[in-house]
Order: sequence, then C-alpha cells, then structure tokens
Amino acid sequence: MPRYSAFRLAVLLYAGTACAQSESPAPKEVLTYNIEWRLITAGKAVIAWRPTEVEGHAGWQAHLDLESAGMVSRLYKVEMESDSTVDQDFCAVSTLTTGREGSRRRETSVTFDAEAHKAFYRERDLVKNAVISNQQVAIPPCVHDVLGGMFYLRGLELEP
Repeated sequence: MPRYSAFRLAVLLYAGTACAQSESPAPKEVLTYNIEWRLITAGKAVIAWRPTEVEGHAGWQAHLDLESAGMVSRLYKVEMESDSTVDQDFCAVSTLTTGREGSRRRETSVTFDAEAHKAFYRERDLVKNAVISNQQVAIPPCVHDVLGGMFYLRGLELEP
C-alpha cells in the first residue's frame, strides 16, 4: 500500500489532538487544523465532510486539503488533496489522493469492492505519466480509510 512521508504521518497523528474549528455543522462540516511540529508551524489541513449518494444509498464524501507552510514548506513542499467516499456505515467505497511531495507528484486511487472482498490499488507518477503500482488485495466486508475512519471513531461512545 502507499508509503507515507513523515509530514503526512505527523498530520495524521497530530489531527487527533489538534483544535478543530467547525465552520458549519450539517449537512456540510468543515474542520480546519493548524499543524505544528515542535512549536514550528508546519502546515494546514482542511477537511470538508458532506452527505452524498453512494450506489443509490445514503453515504458520505470527505475532502482533505493539506499544505505545508513556513520553513517546512521551504525545505520540503507538500500539497495534497484526498477524496474519500464511504457508505452509510462508514465502510470505504473509494479514495483518490493526488499530491506533491518535494519534486514527486503522485496520484493514488483505491476502489473497495465489499461484495468481492477485494481492494484495487493503483499508484501513478504524474511527472513520468507512468503506473508505479497496480495491486489487488483481499479485504474484509467493511474497511475504513483514514478520513472515513476518523469520522467513524468520532461517533463511537468510548469510555476513558
């Protein structure tokens, strides 16, 4: 599956403790995160979440915009967009991530087929216009991608 840069991992780990600002509750919710690394502003992430129709049923669409900032951006520029579609149970249907990390430009798509219990992964190098990886893996009936998983966890009543 995809390799994650240190910046992306930092965003995923920090997002759980960042202060989110909800610009509007439902039907569309926008969360904005300032990303810091050792007291240095490293970037900004904006996640927009809205209801949508998925294969004729109710579902959800999440869109992530991620951009490095300040000194981090001068050292290693990161720009990433990711779209996730999940069904009403937050099971992943598809993801499409396009990004730039330094001089690399990649597009990664994953399509989840719950009935066939398979996920189809494809990664393309946009600079060379070439397919880097094309894989198929077995999955359980319901899997969560990163964005859908975040919203699924938010709805659980977890005890401390």
